[in-house]
Amino acid sequence: MTLTENISKFSRIVAAHPDKLTPEAINETVRAIIIADTAHRLDEDRGSYEHVGLQELAKSGIKEFSGVCLGQKSWSMDMSAVMQMRFMCDVLTLLLAVDDVDLAMRYSADVAKAMGQRMRTKRVNYLPFDICERILDYYLEEAGVSDEALKTVFEQTSRLLEGLHRVQLVADKDKLIIKSDCVSGVWLPRGYSSFGFDISVKIPSKLNSAEGDKAAVVAEYNFACIMDVLVRAVARTRTDTTACMLFVSRIDEMCSLSRDLVPVGIKLILGVHPHVYCPTHFLINDTIRVMYRRLFDETATISFESVDSLEQVILRYYGARNGGA
Repeated sequence: MTLTENISKFSRIVAAHPDKLTPEAINETVRAIIIADTAHRLDEDRGSYEHVGLQELAKSGIKEFSGVCLGQKSWSMDMSAVMQMRFMCDVLTLLLAVDDVDLAMRYSADVAKAMGQRMRTKRVNYLPFDICERILDYYLEEAGVSDEALKTVFEQTSRLLEGLHRVQLVADKDKLIIKSDCVSGVWLPRGYSSFGFDISVKIPSKLNSAEGDKAAVVAEYNFACIMDVLVRAVARTRTDTTACMLFVSRIDEMCSLSRDLVPVGIKLILGVHPHVYCPTHFLINDTIRVMYRRLFDETATISFESVDSLEQVILRYYGARNGGA
């Protein structure tokens, strides 16, 4: 994301903590960080990192830092994007007193020590832009605030979990496949309904470290987790010859009843989920594989629509078998 987008994140995090991230506390912490960093300008092992000053930060475009100069107006240079990111991260880490997040600037440890944060006194190197972005994402998640694109993904995920619950009621009443923990890998922050399923309210590590558009990554991961369970619900638990014949018959009837919904896309492209579950024990010849592809399209990318379509296919199938109930 761009610096502007990350500044927007910072503002939302600040707004979510009005008691701890007050203008006065932010200004005092920023000034302390600058004093600490300036005091070490001549250290032999400092390296070539840019010098920081009040004027540079005040005109950086981060509105929460605009008052740090107390009206001083003097010549200054533009502050780099990564240094602005470091300031935002360390202000949050120091004022929210989070011990398991590294400081983004080397000498912010002096400030932590002065604040009595004994767990925060380890001196570290200056963190790069991408790591700072992850730190901001962490605080954004902890504050229960999400980017609009992620908000859409979470809303869609919740709707698919509602559909999965409906499928459970008609297709797996004994909860042999659609169990409470069957989608425990799905990321859904607090504030969104999981419809009784166990999910992760914190971002899984594989998503936190994934590269690319965050919303697209989370969408593919969440949708794939739910699609796994739905495919298993179609295949069921038995693997014998009779079960295979029933599986083929089931797919044929599902496709006949839902020509407007099939095939559904199951292709994954971002690498955050290994693959969508496939009942390979049933795909023993070309005829069955062709039947399988009538329902599942391995060349079409998984999406909210494809998962929703499979839920509707299953519900329509059981509705027909139960006399339209």
